[in-house]
Amino acid sequence: MKLKTREALTAYLLLIPTFLIIFLINFYPLFRVFYLSFFKKLVGSEETFIGFKNYISLFVSDIFWKVVTATVIFILSAVPLKMLLGMSIALILNKPSKLRSILRNIIILPWALPVYVSAYVWVWLYNPSLGLLNKITETLGLGHYYWLQDYPMLGIVIVNIWQTVPFVALAILAGLQSIKQELYEAAAIDGATTFQLFKYVTLPSLKQTLYILTALQILWTFGEFVTIWILTAGGPGYATKTLPIYIYEKTFISQDLGMAATLSVITLPIFLMIVIYVIRLLRG
Repeated sequence: MKLKTREALTAYLLLIPTFLIIFLINFYPLFRVFYLSFFKKLVGSEETFIGFKNYISLFVSDIFWKVVTATVIFILSAVPLKMLLGMSIALILNKPSKLRSILRNIIILPWALPVYVSAYVWVWLYNPSLGLLNKITETLGLGHYYWLQDYPMLGIVIVNIWQTVPFVALAILAGLQSIKQELYEAAAIDGATTFQLFKYVTLPSLKQTLYILTALQILWTFGEFVTIWILTAGGPGYATKTLPIYIYEKTFISQDLGMAATLSVITLPIFLMIVIYVIRLLRG
């Protein structure tokens, strides 16, 4: 056996334990979830094979479609606003200013805070009795509100935007600062207006950054759990019960592992379709 062949074989043998660990950590849980979706399985009980009954019962369930609707509304409300606000903040921060570094540090704070900390800050702000928002509205003569009861979806969208816009803004700012100034100077010599500079120089230069950011924001918004659970726990009713909340309830409250697995299997293609659709829409 040649020396190179022997060394290659030794390397592959040494990699086998690593590949086994990766398989056990990543692929076995996925296989187990897919497997459980075909069974009736409650915590503490035996598995009973029921075929596609879990899937059928979900698709004919009004609750499931309410959850899907809440998830879609949450994504469609939060993601575009995060991108627009992030772009606006980035454009402001990109202008030369003595206060730019200070503003950048202030803006990053909501994103730097742990999610559960910022969520509890907003629980206090929204509190109908002690919250700052009601004190402001009452001072202005605008009345008293039960924010998370009367406007639950709006409440979680605002918090989600507040938490993640700093990341979007700083990512876009990095993209803006990588654009060559010669492009702006050449366009300005040709008589381009500020809007034309933005449309024909800034946006095309940021295209790849915006694609990636939009996909990431859909991913993160779709998977948001902690903030929603702390603020509303999916309520009132099904107003803010998104798919991650519903899966959590099925797993840890109802302890219906079969149905939770089915929801997880269904969630993946729904999520992928949303991401692919948005990316194609942006490219179009």
